[in-house]
Amino acid sequence: MDAKAKKRQKERRDKIKRNEAKKREVVKDAILKYDAPELHAECSVISQLEDLSLINKMKKVLSFTENGVGLSASQIGITKKVFVIRPIIKDKEIKVFINPEIVEIGKTIALMTEGCLSYPDFFVDIERPTKIKLKYYDEKFVERIEDFSDYIARIIQHEQDHLLGICKVGEAWEKTQNK
Repeated sequence: MDAKAKKRQKERRDKIKRNEAKKREVVKDAILKYDAPELHAECSVISQLEDLSLINKMKKVLSFTENGVGLSASQIGITKKVFVIRPIIKDKEIKVFINPEIVEIGKTIALMTEGCLSYPDFFVDIERPTKIKLKYYDEKFVERIEDFSDYIARIIQHEQDHLLGICKVGEAWEKTQNK
């Protein structure tokens, strides 16, 4: 490899590093942390007539996270009933849930460790039902009713809690701060 090729290769690597650093900054600046009032607010319903550009912002922020599997609008300061999930981190597919409502909950409960992008590096064991039925609108505003189970059901319940102003991870974190 000649000197010019090595220089171009180094420039490409440096550009990739700068872009990754920019992505981390976008995430760091966009996601509300700890005691932000929006994290404790109950979100309002979104109408079809509203500007839904916030969904693209949410998708972008979630895709820039290293280990995030879900993000609610309230976590980026918008108290509207919408969240996005990406159960498989390496997968580029992000699913949108507008005005979600859990209409049925299964009887089986499981304990699992959860984290939250708004409480970085803090994890706690939380019990949740393993199955739910969810009524929601997709990003084309088509009404859907779907059954979810296991890990995806857990992610949805975590994000649904955010829309109600609840964060079980945050509640556990606050208890550690008050000791």
